[in-house]
Amino acid sequence: MIDTGAGTPPTQLFPRKRQARRSGAISGKAAIHCRTVFLSDTHIGSRGCKADKLLAFLGRIECDTLYLVGDILDLWALRRKWFWPSEHGKVVRRILWLAREGMRVIFIPGNHDEVFRCLSGVRFKGIEIRREHLYRCRDGRRMLVCHGDEYDPVQKHTPWLSALGGVLYEWLLRLSTALMRLMRLAGLRERSLSAWLKRVVKRFVSGARSYPERLAAEARGRGLDGVVCGHTHRAEIRMIDGVLYCNDGDWVESCTALCETRAGELKLLCNDDSSKQWPGPRAFKKAA
Repeated sequence: MIDTGAGTPPTQLFPRKRQARRSGAISGKAAIHCRTVFLSDTHIGSRGCKADKLLAFLGRIECDTLYLVGDILDLWALRRKWFWPSEHGKVVRRILWLAREGMRVIFIPGNHDEVFRCLSGVRFKGIEIRREHLYRCRDGRRMLVCHGDEYDPVQKHTPWLSALGGVLYEWLLRLSTALMRLMRLAGLRERSLSAWLKRVVKRFVSGARSYPERLAAEARGRGLDGVVCGHTHRAEIRMIDGVLYCNDGDWVESCTALCETRAGELKLLCNDDSSKQWPGPRAFKKAA
């Protein structure tokens, strides 16, 4: 069953604390004002996590609800080798601070932090833990919010391959970073080797029906208007057979998040520049 989180909006529960959040900004850049922010795949605890950029982003957002759409903590990487620099601890403390000061924070565990799925329905230090969630946009559209790994055939049918891929992905990230530095010095357009290879392998293993199509079919089968997910580390907004598919990207390479503006538009944001937004639908018509 999808938890809709019905009840008194957090802005009514904590009317005075919203101003306190504004006074707690930790970034010199302009605040990002929106209704809701979705972010996933931060992989805190892994060497690939861009914790400094994530911390700066969390210091700029001004929203009513923050969705953590899975793989926030990389327990796979932490089990292999403990890695917890001070920046990673600061990110966790910042999220806890936002929840304490009145921002509604909903955590939907992914495959890298799936141990928290057994706590679905629990509220921990102001953070609501859910297996999945039903999000209502400003105009009434209903969106399924889930990490998405349960609809990934690689993760579902060959978990050993997914685990092996996680280890290889970390090594590819290091190689990719070095290659992008060389491309930058040579004046070439930067391309991520790890992201490209990950897409190619997943496309080969998944077969004819892609991951986005599977999620869109799930949302359509439930009578919903769209889906918000993560997992693939590929940020995009597009229509699939009348269903709006939104992937909020990651904080390992692209450093992106999805937001719904106060006007009700769904957009992808890049942390480096709040004005740099991927082209997404300014509005989408509800499927007939």
